[in-house]
Amino acid sequence: MKIIKKFIRREEQFLLAERIFDDALKISLRIKNPFFDKMEVVFSEKDAIMINQEKKEVIFHFNCLNDDERELSIKVLRFILLAYAKLEYEEELSQEIKANRDVIKLGFSDDLFYFLYKNLTNKRTENYEDFIRANMAWITYHNRDDFYESFLKKSIDKLHHRKEYQSRFKKQYYVKKLEKVV
Repeated sequence: MKIIKKFIRREEQFLLAERIFDDALKISLRIKNPFFDKMEVVFSEKDAIMINQEKKEVIFHFNCLNDDERELSIKVLRFILLAYAKLEYEEELSQEIKANRDVIKLGFSDDLFYFLYKNLTNKRTENYEDFIRANMAWITYHNRDDFYESFLKKSIDKLHHRKEYQSRFKKQYYVKKLEKVV
């Protein structure tokens, strides 16, 4: 596998992200076969994943402007696993759940909870799509960790969202649909 690394700046945070990426890639390859022949990693100020399945190439953009090393570590690992999930599932929510559950399989359940909870509390629910995405946090832990599932569910109930979102959201529909994601 060929790995190309690019930096928009050579600062401490960007070099830290590079070390985190190297560790996360080694960790993710414990449960994933190396599908990609080429990985391009851009340490920048945005997050993105672009995959070319025909060429077996993936381009990652990692937002390195994060002072929280724990959050950055789990985000990078999750992003690598998300690239693999994109190969398995077409629907974005299924991809997110698959990547999250792979993080749990690798033994980083506590770090993932930290990441999901922090993101949940820092984002506003502007529309129904945001509300559905917020609920993916607890669905990740459904039938895997009752405490984290319950805690995240209660946290979502405290979010500032319209009551109509809650009435429209069919928990059982999403739980059944996403339960198939292994």
